[in-house]
Amino acid sequence: MRPSLANGPITFEVPGRPVPKARPRLDPRSGRFYTPTKTQQYERLVAHCAWAAGVRLKSGMRVRVSLHAFLGRRPHPDPDNLLKAVVDGIQRANPEWNDRDAIKQKVEVHDAVANQQFARITVEVLP
Repeated sequence: MRPSLANGPITFEVPGRPVPKARPRLDPRSGRFYTPTKTQQYERLVAHCAWAAGVRLKSGMRVRVSLHAFLGRRPHPDPDNLLKAVVDGIQRANPEWNDRDAIKQKVEVHDAVANQQFARITVEVLP
């Protein structure tokens, strides 16, 4: 049976060092704003992990998103920007869903990782 929010929360893990949402940058040649490449790559990784875990969101669907970030070194990235990157990644996997329907619930940052290869974020999407 495929996971579904109708059956309760869906939890998935995003491997690797978490990347916080970076501010948009201005391209001086075109005069347009763009999202930095590193942020885009991380959002694509989150989208892949969310889709693989069965996160399927429809337009108008209200959900709560909480995450646990397991990091090693300091300084830690801003928790709100970590959450923004994860929610934007979930939206990338579910384009008809609007991230304004996300109730960004909780972010916990843990110093539990001694080796950077074990850094990760665990995400829980709740109905």
